[in-house]
Amino acid sequence: MTTRRARGDRGAAELAAVIGVTLILILLVLQAGLYMWGQSVATRAAHHGLDQTRVFNGSAADGEAVAWQLLDQTGVLTGRQVAASRTESEATVTVSGEPLKVVPGLSMTITATASGPVERVEP
Repeated sequence: MTTRRARGDRGAAELAAVIGVTLILILLVLQAGLYMWGQSVATRAAHHGLDQTRVFNGSAADGEAVAWQLLDQTGVLTGRQVAASRTESEATVTVSGEPLKVVPGLSMTITATASGPVERVEP
């Protein structure tokens, strides 16, 4: 005994496939946007932290605090880490984390580093 397919069943299956592919593409575009936004925030936080670390009376702790404050305001990165260091001549701030996830199972890490000379007062 064979079953007869109703008219339009094939079209419904094709439509479901097209909708599925379209949904996946939309999620990938959203994920790319979140990645770029996260990269921008991490870079901005690293530069703001560097500005505070390299000033005449600044410290690595001050730079980390400024970077954390900016990261907390945006909330776009998860698993965040901030590391700042300062020597007599060089200051460096590194910010890392993962962007918010729209696509499950996709693992991406963002890292931004800013470095520059420490300000000195010349007599």
